[in-house]
Amino acid sequence: MTTFYSNPDTLFTEDGELSQVAYAREAVTTAETVIAVLENDQISLWAERKELPLLRPQNRITQIDDKHNIFIACAGLPADARVIVDRARQHCQSHKLNTDESLTVEGIARFLAQYKQSYTQQNGFRPFGVSSLVCGYDDKPHIYEIDPSGDYWEFKARAIGRFSDKLNDVLDKNYSNTDIFTKIEQYCKRFIWEKKEIVLTLD
Repeated sequence: MTTFYSNPDTLFTEDGELSQVAYAREAVTTAETVIAVLENDQISLWAERKELPLLRPQNRITQIDDKHNIFIACAGLPADARVIVDRARQHCQSHKLNTDESLTVEGIARFLAQYKQSYTQQNGFRPFGVSSLVCGYDDKPHIYEIDPSGDYWEFKARAIGRFSDKLNDVLDKNYSNTDIFTKIEQYCKRFIWEKKEIVLTLD
C-alpha cells in the first residue's frame, strides 16, 4: 500500500488538494517574511533576513531586469529560491537576446508560474517550496505573488512567509489609510530587514 501511494505523479487529499503542494506551502509559512506595498507609483519591498554571528548575510531582494526595474523576493526553502531567481534571470536575458525587448512584469510572473506548475505534475519531481513576490514597472507599477502551485495574482499590497495571514489582514484593512507605511515600519522594527524602494526609471 505504501509503494502504491508513493509512485503516482500526483497525490490528492480527501479535499481534492495536491498533498505535494500543501507540503510546499507549509515550508512558506515558516519562512522569513516578505512585504510589498504600492503607493503613489512607488513600490516598497521589505524582506526579513537572519543575521547570525557566523552566518554571512544574504541578500533576499534580487534585481532580475534593469530596464523595467524588476525585482524578486522569495519566502520558503533557500535552495528552491535560488533556482527560481536564477531561472528568472536566464529567462529575462534569453527574451532580451531573442526579441531585443525587455520582458514585462506580468510576463516574468506568468513564466515563473508556469515553471512552478510544471513541477507539480511530473514523476520524480516535487513542487518548489517557495512563494515569490515579483515587483517592477512597465507601463505602470505591478506586484505579483506566485504560489508554489503555479497560481499567480496581482496585488496592491501583499505579504508572504510567516505571519503573512495577520499582515495581509492589516494590509487589507489599512491600505487606504495614509499611515499604512507607519504600521509596516512599526512591525519591521521587531526584525532585521532588507528594504528596497522601486521607482520608475526612464531611459
